[in-house]
Amino acid sequence: PPHGDKLRDLVKNNLPNLSHAARQDVRRHIRFLYEARLVADYRRSSTMGLHEAREAVVYSQVVLKRLEVEV
Repeated sequence: PPHGDKLRDLVKNNLPNLSHAARQDVRRHIRFLYEARLVADYRRSSTMGLHEAREAVVYSQVVLKRLEVEV
C-alpha cells in the first residue's frame, strides 16, 4: 500500500500466525520506519541523526525476522 496507515492495518489484520505482541511490535516498527522515510524524503527542515538511522536498521531487521523473511 502507498501509505503507512494502510500497511499497519494490513499487519494488524492479516498476520494471524504472529502473536498479538509480535503484531504490535511490527506495527510500531513500521510506524517508525514510515516516519523516518517521510523525514528523509520530504522534510528538508528535519534531519535524521546517526541514532535514528541505526534504529531504522535495527527495526527493519526486526520486522523482517518477525515476518520470517530471509535477507
